[in-house]
Order: sequence, then structure tokens, then C-alpha cells
Amino acid sequence: MPKILVLSQHVANQIAAGEVVERPASVVKELVENSIDAGSTVISVEIEDGGMTSILVADNGSGIQRDDCIAAFLRHATSKISNAGDLYSIKTLGFRGEALASIASVAEVTLITKVVGEECGTKLSVNMGVLEPIEDTVCNIGTSLRVGNLFLNIPARLKFMKSPRTEAGYIGDYMSRVMMAHPEIEFRYISNGKTVYQTTGDGNLMSVVYSVYGSDIADNLLPIDFDNGYVKIGGYVGNAEISKSNRTYQSIFVNGRYIKSSAISFTLSRAYETKLTIGRFPFAILKITIACQEVDVNVHPAKIEVRFTDEARVNSCIYSACANALANLNTSVFISTPNTTNYQPTQVQEQVEISKSTFNGSHPVMRETVYSPVHSDGYYEVLDKVRQYAAPLSLLTEDSDIKVVGCIFSTYWLIEWKNSVYFVDQHAAHERALYEKIINKSMVFAAQNLLVPKTMTVIPSDYERLEASKEQLEALGFVWEELESNRIKIKSVPQLNGKIFDERYLLDCIEIIAEQKDNVPKELLNEKMIQCACKHAVKGGDVLTETEILALLKEYSANVIPLTCPHGRPIITKLDKTDIEKMFKRIQ
Repeated sequence: MPKILVLSQHVANQIAAGEVVERPASVVKELVENSIDAGSTVISVEIEDGGMTSILVADNGSGIQRDDCIAAFLRHATSKISNAGDLYSIKTLGFRGEALASIASVAEVTLITKVVGEECGTKLSVNMGVLEPIEDTVCNIGTSLRVGNLFLNIPARLKFMKSPRTEAGYIGDYMSRVMMAHPEIEFRYISNGKTVYQTTGDGNLMSVVYSVYGSDIADNLLPIDFDNGYVKIGGYVGNAEISKSNRTYQSIFVNGRYIKSSAISFTLSRAYETKLTIGRFPFAILKITIACQEVDVNVHPAKIEVRFTDEARVNSCIYSACANALANLNTSVFISTPNTTNYQPTQVQEQVEISKSTFNGSHPVMRETVYSPVHSDGYYEVLDKVRQYAAPLSLLTEDSDIKVVGCIFSTYWLIEWKNSVYFVDQHAAHERALYEKIINKSMVFAAQNLLVPKTMTVIPSDYERLEASKEQLEALGFVWEELESNRIKIKSVPQLNGKIFDERYLLDCIEIIAEQKDNVPKELLNEKMIQCACKHAVKGGDVLTETEILALLKEYSANVIPLTCPHGRPIITKLDKTDIEKMFKRIQ
């Protein structure tokens, strides 16, 4: 066994940095939390190139005394706890004493600070772990800390960073949450000289929600107001209009600290039972206040997880708080699109044709996009398996003995033919037929110019996804331009089958993009967004006549159309006469 060595302080700090400083957003988190703990009422965050080139966090807090400035960069040096007992009553966001030491070991750091009573400020620079002499400087009371060239001395870590825009998106997501956690603080977040977020610090959570998400989200929220003496829960929950296909839009705070908790997210979903379709998750901002002794925040290096003394009791309170907020809401509004991005029957090729056309003879259409299917061998195997349940369908509309019995639940058609009854899902059949027309070029997406452009608020990470998939989204018909802060102006939207798609479909596309991994082909991404479009294009409450259902079946018989919807559900199934007779014990 090799000889055991004691690592140098610098190497130990770099190892600690691997736990605490994952990316630029981690640096911002640690520095902003220090500013909050310092009693700041104004905090400014400025970054360049996603934080890789520069991060500047400035506040008007209590500052650091000159004698403590060097100690602040020592590992496990902290002013927030003094003994092990303090770990059971943490009242600050930071307490480990690792952040500054870790950051300074992998970046160029400059600290400028001043406390009340000092004649001049203090300036201290640390270059990749090497301390420079302390200098006097002119500054206001408070602290500013600049971090430059992050990970420059660790190329292995540097190569794992994402693009500057993506890294800026991570920082923007953190800033949005810390602003919601502390609406009493005036925040300013600037990226590459452009103001992304700015809050007033008036203490009103709803004003922060408007700043972060815009009116499309804020106008669909319900307030939470729960306090049983043990735990206090505030914030907002959303209706189904703003439900999502993942939990990205759930923000959970415990005593002002943003956390992630699968248990709380599960409890939140339970409160929505019967109110949301499978695969959809509620929008929520939960602000939980509980005695410090009832929660352990020392279970994760980045302090992103917590443990409650009585988990069951806390979750029960969360369920009651959310359920109460939803109690008076008419459940009829909880109609949302289920997750339709898992089934992958085909792939589609890139855009193969762009042309000019007109829509309804008057409005200009900017482009049309045509797609072509690329089926694999497995695709036809699945098709054959499905057809065993409805093999005679290609003859169904040609036979004179066919009898349309009727429609049940405004959805399923009953068709009697020979010794079987066929059940046809009219919506799934309509959707599949539309989908086939798109991929076989007999129907195309078109971009419809908006007479009045629509302004929409997007969070930074979502804007990154928009830009990364701009080609595919423009092919569908979305054209936009960036405005100030975190807003875009949508200039045109897709048009398909006579339906104009609004910004809600764009949000669905963003969710689809977010669910994909980096190595997912663009063709598959196009496929999923087309499937989503088809789902939206088919009206859920349509009532078809007998003539229309027969025409739709004839379309299936005349063309090779798979007998599953684009999401894999069957379109038609049958029940033989013998099966029915067995039910009634007429035969054995």
C-alpha cells in the first residue's frame, strides 16, 4: 500500500471545491447566501460569459472587519457557529466555512469590504489560493466579492462546463428562487451588461412572481395560508393551466432556504389527486417556516437537502395546506394535456422544403415545412401486432353489412360487422390520421404572422432551450425576438389543420426540449414536438356524425395507417359475439 500522506491545505481546498463549487451557479449561491446572512437589504449580482469570466456579488450588509478578512478565506473558518451544539439550531443560510476557501482555490478572487466605524475599506485578493497583501480602499459599507477565471487552474473541471448561455441559465434559475425566498430584499441580476431580473424589495411575493414568471403564471395562482403553531406554510399553487410535465417549476423553501425534496413534491402531487391528469405536475411555490430545532440542514455539502425531525407531520401539514388552497377551485378547470412524449414510433428528417404561401387567402405565411417518415423494421412489427386485433378493418368500410350502432361517452363508436363489435376511439383515430398526413407531406405546418405580437416571459434556462432549438421551432412556425430582461416577443406561431397554436404550445415544446438529453438527435426532437402538435390540433370535445366516422374509417382502409395513435394507444379494438355470449353464460 502506498505511503499515507497528509494533503496540503491548497489541495484539500480544491477537493472541497469539487463538493461545494460545482459550477458558476454554485459560486453565486454561496456568495449571495453570505450577503443575506450579513443582513443585506440590497444585493447585486453581475456575471460575464455565464460566470466563467467574472462573477460580482455586491451588498450593503454589515461587512467584514479588517482583522477577519484573511480568516474568512481559511477552511472551516466561520462566524455563524462556534460549537457542535449550534448545528442543531442553524438560523443562517451558510455555516460550514468552506465556501470562500473553496472558491479562492479555483479562481481569482477580490474582496472589498467595510464595516461601520472604519475610516476606509479593506481590499484583499486571492489568486488561485495564493493570498496577496491587504490594501486600503474607498468603498461603501458592505461587501463586494469578484470571482474571475473560474476553474482556470483545473482544465479537467473546465471542460465539463456547459456553454456560457447555459451556465447563465443555471444562475438565473437560482436567482429567481432566492428572490422568491426573500422578497424583502432588493435584488438585481445582470448578465453580460443586461438586466435579467430586478425586484423592489417591498416584501410582496406576488410582485417577485410577476418579475420572474410574468402574468401568464401569476394570474393562475392560488394563495396558501396555513399555520397550526407547529409549521407555517405560505406561497402559491397553480391550476392546471400552468401544470408542467416535470417538477422544474416547483420551488420549495424551508426557513428561507431553497431545497429539493422528492417527499414534499410527492405530497404536493397527492393534494392534486383527481385534479390533474397522469404525467402532469403542479406549479408551486411553498414557503415553509418551522422551528430551527425541528429541521437538520447539515445533510448535504451544498445545503440543498434537509431532514425534518417529524417528516410525517410536516408532510401532513403540507398536504393540508395545499388541499385547502385547492378546495374551493372548480375541478372542471383541471383539464390538461397528458405527457405525450414517451412513445417513439417513427423518426422524421430535417426540413426538406421551404416555400411561400398564403393562409385563408389574406394573411401572409412566412414558410411551410414538410417532413418525411423514416420507419425502422421494428415499426412494422409493432404495426402487425396491433392489426391482429382489427385485421378486417381494411375491409370494414367496403362491406355492405356494416352497421354503426352508435357512440358512447362522446368518444367511442360501436360498429357491428359480421360476428364482432368494434370499438373505435374517434379522437385517437382522428389524431393518427392527422399525424400521418403531416409526415407524408399531404399536410404541412405553416407560420402565421401575428397582427399584434405576443409578449411572453421566460426563465433564463427556458430561453437557452429556445435558442438551442431555434431551427426546429422556426420550422414549426415559431418566430420570436428577445426583448429586455427575460421577455420575448412572439411574431408568428404555427398553423396546422386550421388551428392556430399560441404560446402555450411553445411552452410544451420547451418542456419537451428540457426532457431530452444532450445526445438526442434533432430528428427525434422534431418527432416529439409534432406529436404534441397533433394532440393539440384534435379537438377533445368534437362530436362526429355517422357519415364522418365512416369517412374516417374509409381513410384508414384506403391508406396504410397504423392502428395506434402517435402515443402508442390503440385506435380500434373488438369484442367477438362468442365473448359476449360467454359473459351472459349462453355458452361455455
